[in-house]
Amino acid sequence: MSKLNIIQRRELEPLMVRAAWLVKHYEKASGCMASVIGADLYSQNDNLNSICRRCNPDASSSTVKKCVNLHQEAVEKARKLGGSYIYLCFKGFIFWTSPFYSGERFAGALLSGGVENSKENNERVKALAQIMLYAPRK
Repeated sequence: MSKLNIIQRRELEPLMVRAAWLVKHYEKASGCMASVIGADLYSQNDNLNSICRRCNPDASSSTVKKCVNLHQEAVEKARKLGGSYIYLCFKGFIFWTSPFYSGERFAGALLSGGVENSKENNERVKALAQIMLYAPRK
């Protein structure tokens, strides 16, 4: 993704600050780790590595990189779809991501998960993904 100019940064910075605040509270409410992904598809609070290590504590750095790439691809899919995207990681845990925008411009995404894949968790995950989709709009 291209580098942001100063005007774009000024526009997006307040959104990123708000997203970081939301993620902190979302984690407490949901009991799941969460991360803010910027428009450049990189984690703004370095939680992606922590999320991957939580699911796979013995993962090598190349495995973590593979996981990070999976999450970045999911954010890109959510951006293209314009809504929440729910997916499984390589270890079989459920994750979800929801994009947020500044006007028409993709500003970033919220990402959360690490929930065990089970029938009981499916409705919970759908509800948590919906909350994440609407949270940045308030």
